[in-house]
Amino acid sequence: MANNRIVILDFYYKKIGTIDDIDMPIFVYIDRNDNILVNEMATHRILKYSPQCELIDSWGGKGSEDGKFNIPRSLV
Repeated sequence: MANNRIVILDFYYKKIGTIDDIDMPIFVYIDRNDNILVNEMATHRILKYSPQCELIDSWGGKGSEDGKFNIPRSLV
């Protein structure tokens, strides 16, 4: 977490990708399509990356109104 980077490894611990410049990632989830979802604590956002580590979409931001988060802590 301290280096603001997520390293993606395969089953044999071989590095297959890196997601850089994540601002305090606290949770990572891989969906059934192998997309990577990350909770970014500092910006109160959820980021969605492709299996090739390319940003697809993001949601949130700090706030209490619809579509905003106050430090998202998990994904289901």
